[in-house]
Amino acid sequence: MASHGISRSEYTAQSRDEQLRAKELKKITEYSDLCAQVLERRAANDLTPAAIDLTSQLLRLNPEFYTIWNYRRQILLHTHLAPPPTDTPPDDTYHQTLTANLHNELTFLLPLLKTHPKCYWLWNHRLWTLHQSTPLPNNPFWSAELTLATHLLRRDVRNFHGWMYRRLLVLQISGSLTEQEFAYTTAMLQGAGGMSNYSAWHQRSALIPRLLEERGAGGQERMDFLEDELELVRRYTSTNPWDSAVWFYHWWLVGSSAVYTEGAGGVCGVVVEGEEAAEGGGEEEEEEEEEVDEEKEKVEVKGWIEKLIELDSMRAGRYRDLEKELWALLV
Repeated sequence: MASHGISRSEYTAQSRDEQLRAKELKKITEYSDLCAQVLERRAANDLTPAAIDLTSQLLRLNPEFYTIWNYRRQILLHTHLAPPPTDTPPDDTYHQTLTANLHNELTFLLPLLKTHPKCYWLWNHRLWTLHQSTPLPNNPFWSAELTLATHLLRRDVRNFHGWMYRRLLVLQISGSLTEQEFAYTTAMLQGAGGMSNYSAWHQRSALIPRLLEERGAGGQERMDFLEDELELVRRYTSTNPWDSAVWFYHWWLVGSSAVYTEGAGGVCGVVVEGEEAAEGGGEEEEEEEEEVDEEKEKVEVKGWIEKLIELDSMRAGRYRDLEKELWALLV
């Protein structure tokens, strides 16, 4: 049945749209009023707990509002996370209060991180909060946070914010976790779709220099390590030769001096020898140390690049780009 030329279904849909618009308008008005309140308190330098509550309301609605995060930190440093008076050494009561307040702030952030896992300001504020735990003896927060980072990366293994955050956590935790973290990247890369994870490969490349240094690896150990990594790359590229994430890591391995510090030529030589071995060619030869002949090295590099292109013509463009990079290193 129609009324004034409008069907009942059309009238219902129109009424529903009007209700939605009214709700949206109400939300916008409430958000604008809340913004005005918080900014007014900020302008008045209001550093009271009541102001924190208002920032909580606003940041739950808009965690990208970085100005409010800055304001929240100012309030926290004057209230819940304030240091003890200079003439009073921190005691157990202060430590217990600080621990509880830090826990509350981290708890406030957790649901926001789950719903907005790629918001820079959330990760920044969480890291800032952790840094406020410095006065605590036997600080439990950093290690616990590493466990949380592992959990969050299970939810989204490619969240580069989470990977960067994890890297910063490892640097803060006492004792070396380099071996443990390197094993973690291996496990992540071996998971479903892990080889396409740019962040995991980058994490691996960031760990390698420290890993080799902590192992006290000499020239031969570094060459053995490089061969193992190249074999890892070969296994992954044989599964999916068009995966750019693996090839970016391959490019880094070949061009980086972090693994083999005696020059780019040595690295290229390992790559080519490995490819020849894979095809049944190449023989092990003992190399004698000799003074570097730059012109000879340039000719060798060009020969290695041409050999790579011959062995792997599908990626000729990649090797030409690599040649330019290596040429710059040898000039």
